[in-house]
Amino acid sequence: MTSLFARPIRRPGLLGRVMLLVLLALAAGCASTPRLTFSGSLGDYSQLQIDSERTDSALWRKPDAPFANYKKVMIDMPYLYVDPKAGDRRLDPDLKNQLVEEMRAALTERLGAAYLVVKEPGPDTLRVRAAITNLMPTGKPSQGMTSAVMRVPVTFKESHMEAEALDSLTAERLLAIADSRRGRDLSTVTNEVKWEDVRSLMRDWSDALVRALAAH
Repeated sequence: MTSLFARPIRRPGLLGRVMLLVLLALAAGCASTPRLTFSGSLGDYSQLQIDSERTDSALWRKPDAPFANYKKVMIDMPYLYVDPKAGDRRLDPDLKNQLVEEMRAALTERLGAAYLVVKEPGPDTLRVRAAITNLMPTGKPSQGMTSAVMRVPVTFKESHMEAEALDSLTAERLLAIADSRRGRDLSTVTNEVKWEDVRSLMRDWSDALVRALAAH
């Protein structure tokens, strides 16, 4: 899958590919626990470490990175990846735009509580790139799809957030995270979800990123 991020993705070398296979094997090791299925949006996954208690979350923080020195954050427009198993099914363009806007709003709200959100790089500024992966379209969106009571024709059962935080000037990766816990919690028997639940999911994913940045 080709990354839609603005910069070229970092293709893992032989060691990176081996580590990715190891991560996937570990994630699949427990049948009763949801597993991560990486989309490729982060490029190199060899740094990520699967959570020791849950195989549906992985994180990497650069050792000794001066996270406390960053007071501002730039937030790139998030990207969406449709599950490869979707076949010919595609996200409705209006629905896709709405999902992107909702995710960016959630990131802005949650990160904005800890950082000043800016549009230009700087020495004390992080750059955040995020993606929602493995979305499965299930039908056409209903009229008035932005209403909280309307249902969204997408299942998040296999979805997770993948994100990274970079130094805005050097583009050095400081943190990478993948989290599928909340996406699986949102799966339903109808293969549809309410907008209010989608927004809650995106806020939860954004909170996970904020916690990872604040961890010591």
